[in-house]
Amino acid sequence: IVDGVDLTERYKMILSDGYVLNPPPPKTYYVDIPYANGKLDLTECLFGDVAYGNRTQEFVFYIIDIDMSNYEGIKSDITSFLHGRAYDYEMTMDPGYAYHGRFTINSFERVTGFDKKVCCIKMSIDADPFKLKLYEYEPNQKPISNHIFTVSAIGGVICQIPNGTKRTKPVIITT
Repeated sequence: IVDGVDLTERYKMILSDGYVLNPPPPKTYYVDIPYANGKLDLTECLFGDVAYGNRTQEFVFYIIDIDMSNYEGIKSDITSFLHGRAYDYEMTMDPGYAYHGRFTINSFERVTGFDKKVCCIKMSIDADPFKLKLYEYEPNQKPISNHIFTVSAIGGVICQIPNGTKRTKPVIITT
């Protein structure tokens, strides 16, 4: 589901099992000090935690029984929607989480040897290192966006803001 659009419903795209979901690479920093043994590892020295680079995700989709009379139009529509654009997206194999990244269509390919007409689409995404948890909100907590909660604190309230491994700095605004 890309930017709220289900690719299966809109384009009849079916995800193959050949996807790649690598973890983000750690950003390491080493200093080689002359005349000293080994290297000095400064990876965690600034914030006391490891920082990560973007992750690359690769997907192969198929469109089965594609209308070949409109093949170029379908390619153009998919390319206009995805290629080079950055979106929030969800994956059915990782429910409850959202990712953000820039999409690249690597190839469109007509697949021969089937009774039906088949198109293979290969794409990659340069994604942010962290996926974000999609939350179901309590009745007294209403999200204004993915990152802002409003809470009625009349009489006092305990508000737990869940977080994974990504460093966060909450800002609390009161009236």
